[in-house]
Amino acid sequence: MSQPLVSLIIPNFNGKKHLKTCLSSIQKATYKNIEIIVVDNASRDGSVEFLRKNYPQVKLIAKSMNLGFAEGCNEGMRNAKGEYIALLNNDTEVDSKWLEEMVQVAKSNPQIGMCASKIVMFHDRKILNSAGGEYDIFGFGHDRGLYEADNGRYSRSEEVFFASGGAMLICKTVLKNMELFDSRYFMYGEDLDFCWRARLQGYRVIYVPSAVVYHKYGGTMKAINVQRLYLNSRNNLCSILKNYGPKSLVKAVLRFSFLKVGETILFLLTGRVNASVALLKASVWNIMKFPSTWRKRKNMQMLRKVPDSEIDRLLVRESIELRWFMQGYFPKFKRVSY
Repeated sequence: MSQPLVSLIIPNFNGKKHLKTCLSSIQKATYKNIEIIVVDNASRDGSVEFLRKNYPQVKLIAKSMNLGFAEGCNEGMRNAKGEYIALLNNDTEVDSKWLEEMVQVAKSNPQIGMCASKIVMFHDRKILNSAGGEYDIFGFGHDRGLYEADNGRYSRSEEVFFASGGAMLICKTVLKNMELFDSRYFMYGEDLDFCWRARLQGYRVIYVPSAVVYHKYGGTMKAINVQRLYLNSRNNLCSILKNYGPKSLVKAVLRFSFLKVGETILFLLTGRVNASVALLKASVWNIMKFPSTWRKRKNMQMLRKVPDSEIDRLLVRESIELRWFMQGYFPKFKRVSY
């Protein structure tokens, strides 16, 4: 049986040191009908020259400015010819059957729009990075299993809320009536927002534990954590404003705001003023971008086929951030300061 063409898109920004490991693992894959597209976001480390010299078979899209992860993926998707589109971080190594396993699952049911990989830490392959994404009622999305031992808890294929954009498969039919990633996000949360919008179209997201990727977690993102806090909060609120139905929207915004006000006060009381400022800036950004967000919301809500009740069944009923705090997550990683 012939393999459908898969367009494998790898956004790259100053990731030359990662590319050989990533591309070599793809070349060893059992799935062969692949077009590889690397979107280079104006790298200054010789990535473009390295690719042209060593991987001439790769379709290279070299941009003159850093578009961010979201728009970088969009550039690749606009140029993709495949029946399926795979997104992959450049700081990864894929298992030889990674793509084969996801395509097999995607082909099994036309309602499956996206597949999520099992992502394991590159330098400690007994520790998980992601087993699909979960989302809570307070508007926070998170990789399931992050920093947990890979002890079999996530060994079953199942429906999840979203797939990590660092290693996911998208059926191209999903894109027919949908916008691509929201380029305003730049990075963080664009995958959650995309999968949410696809869900409103009636598609499902399936976690495929046999599709394994090894990730150098944090290998390409060196920005201070204040920036990550800002982008996550900003983009999460934007997704709420776009994707919840009218009956659920007010409650969702109130829950999100309640938690963020609490976090802002906590950061102030513990002397992390920059973190509090980041949360305030996230709210200001959403106020400034509200007209464009509302236009996107109107377009999405007109096309939706699924009620919020179908989305709600997958939501975590507690605050994931509070769970982290209670489990000692923040003290464990207190070497990372705001």
